[in-house]
Amino acid sequence: MTTQSTNSPGLRYYTGDEEEAFRLVRKIIERAFQHYAYSPVELPILGSASLFLDQSGEGARKRLYVFADPGGSEICLRPDLTIPACQLFLQEYKGLNREVRLSHVGPVFRFEPPAAGHYRQFHQAGVSLFGAVNRELADAEILSLALDAVEQCGASDTTVAVGDTDIVGSFIEGLSIPARWKTRLLRIAWNEKALAELINSLAQDSARDGQNEGANSNALLPLIASIGPENAQSVIKEVLALADIRHIGGRTSDEIAERLVSNINVTKNEPLSAELVQGLSALLAVRGAPEKALRDIERHAAAFGIASLGSTLERCARRWELITAYRGELSNVIFDAGLKRRSSYYAGFVFDIYGASSAGPVSLCGGGRYDRLLESLGSAHPVPAVGCSIGVDRLLLARPTVEPSKKDETIRPTALVVAAGNVLDAQCIRIGTALRRGGWNVEMDASARRPRAALANALKRGTRYLVVAGEQEITEGLVRVKRLQDRLERLVPLADLTAFAKAESLPAGDGKQEQTND
Repeated sequence: MTTQSTNSPGLRYYTGDEEEAFRLVRKIIERAFQHYAYSPVELPILGSASLFLDQSGEGARKRLYVFADPGGSEICLRPDLTIPACQLFLQEYKGLNREVRLSHVGPVFRFEPPAAGHYRQFHQAGVSLFGAVNRELADAEILSLALDAVEQCGASDTTVAVGDTDIVGSFIEGLSIPARWKTRLLRIAWNEKALAELINSLAQDSARDGQNEGANSNALLPLIASIGPENAQSVIKEVLALADIRHIGGRTSDEIAERLVSNINVTKNEPLSAELVQGLSALLAVRGAPEKALRDIERHAAAFGIASLGSTLERCARRWELITAYRGELSNVIFDAGLKRRSSYYAGFVFDIYGASSAGPVSLCGGGRYDRLLESLGSAHPVPAVGCSIGVDRLLLARPTVEPSKKDETIRPTALVVAAGNVLDAQCIRIGTALRRGGWNVEMDASARRPRAALANALKRGTRYLVVAGEQEITEGLVRVKRLQDRLERLVPLADLTAFAKAESLPAGDGKQEQTND
């Protein structure tokens, strides 16, 4: 029988040292979560496709693994852990009158072009903090926890970008422009291409063309405008019905028709100046040390006659004060006014942590606040919520190779049991079982190797002991145990193997072993 070679893009295997590094990183992350009193939970891998599409829109379907189960329901593999964690909270914890801290680790699935650190099945480790009414304190806790986890895993040259999407919202709300323009600017604010096209078209005094984000819409709007608002809505809905399109980006055909007609009215009757949109673009470009960036944002808003940023900036300043209380003075943090996470449910505080790798900077962790997500999932009341997700696979790219002195934290065999001569397999099994009872991790040789070949393999892998079951020794009720660190060899009675293993003072139960030097 031949083994088929697997070349599926976007998938990877972890074996040998890489698997040990993966296991170690996950263990360090989970320990960091425990230090902040987060309770581990296990989340389902499968979920209703609508659960995720309702939050991200139908446009996200191309990145999800969606299929119909035998019962006819549309199911998908989870693309993240945040939404399942929110579901768990609503089912199990929502009645509690206190904060709920949950940690979650596991694989997630997204269709992405293969690249270094980008896989279609990858691993996330994250936390969710629900119900903390002191939002800035909760935000600081999450960022501090994330930095602890990433840094304790050995990631080098980390940089942190923090932001708050409420700044852009407050700026737009403070502009003296019609409400429909505010809605449109909020929708395209983080779309750099759409914002640039709008500025360009407004500067050319062609506001009608500037309402559209694509060439097809530019051609369609003048035609719709010529037949009047009521007829336009009917035509749009009829066209969508003929194409059997019920939703686009989570909006119904009625909503789509209404939006297009509204855009026409705004274009004709309520023009916008290019200078105001350029002011929004300049705000999104503000980046720098947090205290200076917040001052620059305040001055920029004042130049446009906006005073409504005050409370938002105060929250940002308080959050930064609490972050420094956790971490001290941080030189690797910038405030980025244009920072926004890919998932649409993040609003308010957001952050990203980057690390250095051989392939260049890599995103290691992202997080932020998703206060409105719980209501959209069925909560009858608003629930403050903030969390983060660490990319375990990417973190492995950003941490240095484990030094030999640090390998005592990895799981390695304490002993390799090998038969010499005509010794029954069952006898070797009994030897291994006795040693495991003493707290050792024991590997059984199943390759019929000679003791010399087994010794070379044990040395290479950092195994501490070679246990040889020889014919003569077995008949005498003995087994030969060689400690590889100093080549000390002794004969141990079979009946005393468990006591011998315990007496060697190796860690019992957790499998941690010291690295040997030969």
